[in-house]
Amino acid sequence: MRDSNRFSLALALAGLALLGSCWTVAAADAYEPDNTAAQANAITTDGTRQEHEINPASDADFVSFPAPAGSRCTIVTSGAGPNPVIDTVITLYGSNGTTELATDDDGGDGYYSRLEHTFSSAGTYYLRVRSYNSAYSGGYYVSVTVTQTTVAQGQVTRGGNPVAGAAVWATSGGSGFEAPAGATLTDANGRYAIELPAGTYTVSAHLAGHTATPAQALVTVPGGTAANFALTAGTRPADGVRTSHALLIGISDYVGNAMDLSYCDRDAQEFAASLVAGGNWEAPNIALLLNRKANAAAIRAGLHRMATLADADDQCLFFFSGHGGQAPDRAPYDESDGLDEYLVETDDQANIYDDDLGEWVTDLPTQRVMVVLAACHSGGFIKSAGAGPRMDAASFVAGFNEDLQRAIEQKRKMAPLDLDDNGFGVVITAADDDETCQESYELQHDVLVYYVLQGMAGPADRDSNGWVSAEEIFAWAGPRATSYNSSQHAQLYDANPASAFNFLDLGAAPPTLAGDFGSGAQMVSIPGTVLTGAGIRASLGAAEVATWNAATQQYGSGDPAPAAGTGCWARFAADAHVRLTCETLRQDSFTWNLRTGWNLIGAPWSEAVAMAGLTSNPAGSCAPLAWNYWNGSYSMIAAGTAAIPGAGTNFLPWRSYWLYASEDCTATLNGSVATADADAAAADADGWAIAIVASSASGSDAAAVCGVRAEALSVPDVPAASGGPSLAIAGSGVAPLTVDLRGEGAARQEWALSVAARVGEEVTVTWPDLSTLPRDYRALLIDRATNATTSMRTATGYRFTAGEGERMLLLLVEPRGGLLTVSALHARQTGAAAAVSFALSAPAEVDAEIINIAGRGVRTLAIGRAMEEGQALVAWDLRSSAGTAVPAGRYLVRVTARSEAGESVQAIAPLQVRR
Repeated sequence: MRDSNRFSLALALAGLALLGSCWTVAAADAYEPDNTAAQANAITTDGTRQEHEINPASDADFVSFPAPAGSRCTIVTSGAGPNPVIDTVITLYGSNGTTELATDDDGGDGYYSRLEHTFSSAGTYYLRVRSYNSAYSGGYYVSVTVTQTTVAQGQVTRGGNPVAGAAVWATSGGSGFEAPAGATLTDANGRYAIELPAGTYTVSAHLAGHTATPAQALVTVPGGTAANFALTAGTRPADGVRTSHALLIGISDYVGNAMDLSYCDRDAQEFAASLVAGGNWEAPNIALLLNRKANAAAIRAGLHRMATLADADDQCLFFFSGHGGQAPDRAPYDESDGLDEYLVETDDQANIYDDDLGEWVTDLPTQRVMVVLAACHSGGFIKSAGAGPRMDAASFVAGFNEDLQRAIEQKRKMAPLDLDDNGFGVVITAADDDETCQESYELQHDVLVYYVLQGMAGPADRDSNGWVSAEEIFAWAGPRATSYNSSQHAQLYDANPASAFNFLDLGAAPPTLAGDFGSGAQMVSIPGTVLTGAGIRASLGAAEVATWNAATQQYGSGDPAPAAGTGCWARFAADAHVRLTCETLRQDSFTWNLRTGWNLIGAPWSEAVAMAGLTSNPAGSCAPLAWNYWNGSYSMIAAGTAAIPGAGTNFLPWRSYWLYASEDCTATLNGSVATADADAAAADADGWAIAIVASSASGSDAAAVCGVRAEALSVPDVPAASGGPSLAIAGSGVAPLTVDLRGEGAARQEWALSVAARVGEEVTVTWPDLSTLPRDYRALLIDRATNATTSMRTATGYRFTAGEGERMLLLLVEPRGGLLTVSALHARQTGAAAAVSFALSAPAEVDAEIINIAGRGVRTLAIGRAMEEGQALVAWDLRSSAGTAVPAGRYLVRVTARSEAGESVQAIAPLQVRR
């Protein structure tokens, strides 16, 4: 957000919209006057905080500090005093006090600032601090930390003249992917400085359309000599060999933490691994820029480097997974919608615009160019410094398509390729221009990238020619991504649709699949047949495995042969990343023979498949639910989720599941059924349900679902996992249940729950989602041992210490009545204390707190205190949470009440403290 209402919004979110004219004016600090660089006060460089005041609101404070050449500074601001400034902007200036080196608005916590900068020369530098909104004043802390770094440095010239914008690339050697230790661009004087840990590095210079002399230099830091390079116009001559080059970028870690994503770095790493699993890619030709390494200079450097290493016979691939945005169109003003699109680099300072990327693609010396853009967003609009609002990431991909299309079309004008095909290039984007992209916790990837990776393992090769083409990967992954997220439609631009762009040679070897496993016990499977002949334990590197005999309904031992559809338990001594060469299933359905009772089945495919595609013969003999134990807890999947809060919809690869059969039968999973169908079925589900979770330090058990639906459903208790607590629905004269969804009947319903855990262990019982419970019903959890009653609408959990035997709890659901209000809130000082009175219209849990006029907490008077309908009273001893007497002045009392129905209401009243 970047508008004049921003500060007002911050106050409103803090519950302070009633402040009006109560704002307290900050006083000038001891450092004034310090409004210019000439008036700057010195600040230490050891990280010690210095306290200042923005006063008046338009005030700007300057500090100065020395820094040696090659050193790096970290500058941080935070709020100070009873009336802190809410939002700071900091700007770093050079030794003349006027040349701007860097600026930051919200790189720190909240709306505060954090800036890092490396100095290429020694000098005294200046820092300006101001309030983002010039209408507000307040206090703040600022600290400067300067550390000495080691740098590789030198100059790049052409014909004796300095070259600005040339790429410099530093590596520390070793095998595997090309992951630079540092990369940058030369400045206006052709000079560069790359911050590096102490060591020896290979440094090279690159500029599209040029060669460098020397080709590389060996540099030791600290103490090494400068590495200088001379550029000569010209490109690498074609050698008749198609070498594959790639620059892969994945950014999960952005400046600050508000923009961070979860799986974009993983997207790039797994894409790289999938390339080298083929027969035409080598790891040293694949450059990886991840997270904080992927700044604008490094991305541009990587593209220049790829342009100088490739020749006309080669193929080049650019992959990006991270944020994207839009800004008003700039020269050459070529956007029909008036907006330029950009990829967001890790510092969010010099983002990569579509025009720039198009030019760089044009600079590549080959016609065979593939671009994959998986640009995800982190929830709507994000504030951007000087570039306008950043839109949902998906809204820019079509614009990139347009600019890249123009770039690739230009390559048609080049001389024809002298190889066996004449593909000109492709662009694959994760969504259309009016859609959003999704990165999925369930899939641990961007949705499109997940299916691209699955297809690259072999299934996308629909013509079985041993190659995966860009067109095949799009046709295979695009519809599956849309099935998983119905609002996302991948897009393809193909410059030469008559000829397949074959980018990945599968060779004669079967595909290689990758899986990740956490330490401890997991329910696992292998989505294919391992060709080594090793069992599941040896294949996965597990410490031990356990099998399940469905005929006897008992655990067994042994090491089963890995095959699609086979499931077992495995225990891992540590986190494991596994890559296996497997024969995967090519058919679109898989059938299990099930026995009466619980069956342990493995997910048969290397991609997620919706449970909606599961049918049984005889019909109805399988429960429409399945459970997997993963990373210490059970999770449930269902064909319809509306009445099963928290349930997933998909069988996930590498996992096995408990599936219950009421009689001997067969179960067939149709892999072509879309995940979106499961969502549609869920929307039609009738009834409500509450999922109960019991957890402890040993793990959790989410296998208890109580509720009401049109057609009753009960499922026996899932076989217990060792170590963690167990939770079941107890019934009179029947075996314990894991699901008890009753047919519609009485309004009042009760379920008896039994919980068992290790003696002395603290157990927490929670109910993560009550969204399907009708609003006019209340839910209570009653401990039979202590008669403690917890309102599940207003509390998030209940704790007890396990003893011998089972702990019996009662879940009670019944209609409720009455709406909640807080009225007649008054606060007044009575001598050395203050009395706060108010009225509740219904029983509620109440929070009461004292805050200052800036919204900072002063003292908490009550948290979650149960109060009955009618008048209520709390007292304040006029002391802060630290126990010190508060100064005279105006304060606010904030009372928040929560009903059993989950309603939350709030009231605020002023309180004047006099001394």
